[in-house]
Amino acid sequence: MRDADLERFVKNRKNDGRRLEHAVRVIQQALLRSDPGLKGGEFTIEANKHFTISGSKHEVDIYVVTRPGTTYEAKVLFECKDWTKPVSKNAVIILKEKVELLGAARGILVARRITKDARAMLAQCPRLEFRRFDNDLRGIFSVEVFHAVHDPAWINVRITSRPQSPPFPKDLQNCLCLWGDRLGFLQTFANERVEAIAHQDQAWRLGNYEGESVHWYATRERLEFSAGEFTLRGIEIAALELQVAFFVKISRKSPCFRCSVDGDGQVHTFEITKDDWCSRPIELSVVVV
Repeated sequence: MRDADLERFVKNRKNDGRRLEHAVRVIQQALLRSDPGLKGGEFTIEANKHFTISGSKHEVDIYVVTRPGTTYEAKVLFECKDWTKPVSKNAVIILKEKVELLGAARGILVARRITKDARAMLAQCPRLEFRRFDNDLRGIFSVEVFHAVHDPAWINVRITSRPQSPPFPKDLQNCLCLWGDRLGFLQTFANERVEAIAHQDQAWRLGNYEGESVHWYATRERLEFSAGEFTLRGIEIAALELQVAFFVKISRKSPCFRCSVDGDGQVHTFEITKDDWCSRPIELSVVVV
């Protein structure tokens, strides 16, 4: 997707604020997981957390608790405003109220811009902070998802036994083999070699993987074994030959949403449809902190 197409796509999407909330949540997860002060997993993070206090309902966009259930427990609230206009002091007043009601250590307002009155009110509240976010990251960092699918058109496996060996059993695919110190089915070993051949194609013919394309690739591999190196139900194997043909599809995806939060990090979100990857659409987020 070109930059102009990306901008139109993002502009035309319904903006309900969920994209920004998702970006802030995954950035905070990445930061907390890498925090040396936390011993792995000693935090919780929830989106759209609902509370009822004295009969009044409240919602927090992102609710973070570090060291929950201990004397060092700390709560941090994030209010995410994906607005084109500057955020007014009313949002600061609401955030201040939530911080006080929930006994939070900090309240963080994430927005593109805030008014002078909002900035002045933030300066009077030591537990409140403002974090600016931006979607225009072309001059800061560029990332895309590369995906290669090797779809075998056909695979032929031929094995050759040593002279004077007994005949092969009929169910070769389900026969256990001993390759060095590894025990497994013949089909398992063959599939491993097919995967290795696919990786070799990508390493040897880089030009075919530089852009989006579909190409055909056929090759043959012959492996020869010394005495006792490879046996199949006690039958000594002298050689294994693979003939493989692939259809290779190369796809590159640009992010459908990008977000940078000052002082925290960046998120690049990709949507991958069933035609590109799997049986249902999935979402992938790349976080840079």
